[in-house]
Amino acid sequence: MERYEAFMKHLPVGSRDKTLIALKGHLLLETALREYIYRRVSLPERLEKKQMSFASLIDFASCLEFNARIDWIWKALRKANQIRNQLAHQLEPAKLEETEDALVEYVEANDGEFSVAAGDDLMYEKLALIFFQLFDVLISAPTTDENIQQDGMKKYKGLSFDQLLGSASNGASLGPLEAIDKVLGKKPGYTPPPRSKKRRRQW
Repeated sequence: MERYEAFMKHLPVGSRDKTLIALKGHLLLETALREYIYRRVSLPERLEKKQMSFASLIDFASCLEFNARIDWIWKALRKANQIRNQLAHQLEPAKLEETEDALVEYVEANDGEFSVAAGDDLMYEKLALIFFQLFDVLISAPTTDENIQQDGMKKYKGLSFDQLLGSASNGASLGPLEAIDKVLGKKPGYTPPPRSKKRRRQW
């Protein structure tokens, strides 16, 4: 829950500057990507201070285990990295809109449409929303069933990482949609919109 709220703090609803969205979104994705890696290696502390490019982190993470449900994300992260690099190094990148549209279409085809809010003041810019979806997949994807069994946690088989945290603390863990509704619910005029059925996935 805190991580979703942190995402919304650093990349708040209403952001329209695509360069800012790409740069901050990229940093948030790097944080989530490192968390994904650290949860799957025996000695994560040996990696914490290592300088690795975003592309190298993607390659490293994708090699740690195979999960058919999220295997699409590595291509999406490479596309997101391409957009960030275009906006960071060019004042008016050629074919930026085409690249962004391709990323949005690809993510929604694999993970469903991530609706958030109605009304201009409470609407996430599309690119920011796609970064949020990728962030969510990385931090909530469980390790393989084999790893869970090796840890002596068979009764938790199939639960997401956030659900595992919730079980450990005897409390319910909120997902990204609930976190968004909680944060935006404090703003006048916000009502939770219809959600894509595909987005209500169960790991």
